[in-house]
Amino acid sequence: YRGSPMTAIDMELWRAEQHTAKHQVRFWPATNEHMAATAVWGTQQVHYFGDADYDGVYAMWYGKGPGLDQSLDAIRQGNYHGSAKHGGVLVLAGDDPAMRSTVDAYHSELLFEDLLMPVLYPADIQEVFTLGLYGIELSRFSGAWVGYKLLPETIETAASIQAGHDGIVIARPEFQFPPDGVNSRPATSCPRRWRSHGPTGSTASPTTARAPVSASRPWARPGAIPCRRWPTSGSTRPYCRPSVSAS
Repeated sequence: YRGSPMTAIDMELWRAEQHTAKHQVRFWPATNEHMAATAVWGTQQVHYFGDADYDGVYAMWYGKGPGLDQSLDAIRQGNYHGSAKHGGVLVLAGDDPAMRSTVDAYHSELLFEDLLMPVLYPADIQEVFTLGLYGIELSRFSGAWVGYKLLPETIETAASIQAGHDGIVIARPEFQFPPDGVNSRPATSCPRRWRSHGPTGSTASPTTARAPVSASRPWARPGAIPCRRWPTSGSTRPYCRPSVSAS
């Protein structure tokens, strides 16, 4: 939504239109953030009617904290219905802790947690690119929309990165899916997607995380997604800060 721009992402996508068009990628500005999220929800339903030209469509919503607030209903319902097996959704939240361009110091992880969405939090510009690919795969695997937290330090700056993706090999973790899966489906069977489901596929108590969240948890284990390493205080042994959280 151009009324709440997240840096120059819209201008850059327009500049790259000749490249995106070759890969059937369309940048579509919405009237507002809520309508944008509703359109993204629709991209995960192209397989419902058997008349689609493609196996699936992946989608990316972006906005700042106020835009995320304004779109919560559409994002909640879209995540409830799920991402498509061959689709995937990234929800880019441009947090602004210093309040340079927003009215509040937004902290989007708490909203994503309430929405039962896994969260990716890139640490630098290289990870913005790399984890974006992991995020789409995570969304397809888990059936959940994936929150993508971004800061001025990662989107309002520049750096040289490795832009080729041929060397990125994403290995899907082991997970026992429920019989009817975790991805989006027509509304007649959608409520079954959110039944209580334990990590081994057994029926679980209501306090057990729902199926898409359970399917996200293996991605938070060490080694599933690349993470940053720093030496711990007083020790030469590094510790790994996971780049994904699944509540």
